[in-house]
Amino acid sequence: MTARERPEVAAHRYAAHGWPVFPCRFDSKEPATEHGFKDATTDPEKVDWLWRRDPALNVGIATGAPGPDVVDVDNHGEHSNGFGAWAEAKRAGLVDNPLAIISTPSGGIHAYFAGTEQGNGRIRERDLDFRSKGGYVVAPPSAVGGRPYAVVSHQAQGGTVSWGAIRDLVGPAPQPRRQADAPQGSPEGTIDRLAGWLERRPPGDRNFPLFWAAKQAASQGLLDSGARDRLLEASLQSGIRGGEQEALRTIDSGARSAAQPAGRPFARQPASPHELPRAPGARVKEDDMFGKAPREVAAAPEGDAARSALAEAQEMNHPADRGAAVASAGQRMTAVREREADREAGA
Repeated sequence: MTARERPEVAAHRYAAHGWPVFPCRFDSKEPATEHGFKDATTDPEKVDWLWRRDPALNVGIATGAPGPDVVDVDNHGEHSNGFGAWAEAKRAGLVDNPLAIISTPSGGIHAYFAGTEQGNGRIRERDLDFRSKGGYVVAPPSAVGGRPYAVVSHQAQGGTVSWGAIRDLVGPAPQPRRQADAPQGSPEGTIDRLAGWLERRPPGDRNFPLFWAAKQAASQGLLDSGARDRLLEASLQSGIRGGEQEALRTIDSGARSAAQPAGRPFARQPASPHELPRAPGARVKEDDMFGKAPREVAAAPEGDAARSALAEAQEMNHPADRGAAVASAGQRMTAVREREADREAGA
């Protein structure tokens, strides 16, 4: 591959190799299609169609068989990077014979291996991620923040990698492993149920589902580091907007909400006119504040009442009155959405 290769050409090359591809937004890791990696394809006609609007769109590869497995060695600077853990895995013979080594825009690397169905994982303490079934990576010649992904080395044939073996070697002290058939009432079963519900959310949904799931876990005393990682992974798979940092902020917000006394849904007081500086009659988009409500909520009488309250609040002329009323309507709408989430997730 040359530095001049166009993304659409690379997409066809990956697809011809049997790796399903889909477009990501220009200069971004965010999927450019409604269903993200679920739209990945190896069909050359579909690849043509996906890149027809903009041949410069970044290239995403759906990981896990038939696509590759990828070990992501993050680099957040001298004191926070995954190269030490990667070196340990190399010395132990756990990451030999990769198909390719790719340099990433952050200064880390992606190591590609033959695909399996292991699922995704993360060792946050060691700055290592793993992408297999249900994940994706952005691939060369894509760029993020103006910095490209580039091939360091590659070969026609490569081996597989065991994420479990890497985790056991370089991860933190092992905790009791989550069982796939964990009893529904157990802590593991509760987190599994919440994560499964998140994974079924429509792609592109806003952060409310993750907020609700984190609040549920925190209210039951289950939001430890393992549960946070599980919910984070599920939200990223479902295509939450804003990426990992926004997802982590949302989890923290859900945890804070769970800690509030009953009758006080939010830690913050109603917005002041300084926090909502809007001209008289200015509208507040509902999606900006509450995310996209499910159709069931839109049709529910209590949902209609909350929307009516929001509409009335938006018409208030005095900024202080409008700010307080909008915040109150927001609390009503959030309560409606939480009840709907309770029903959907079987809480």
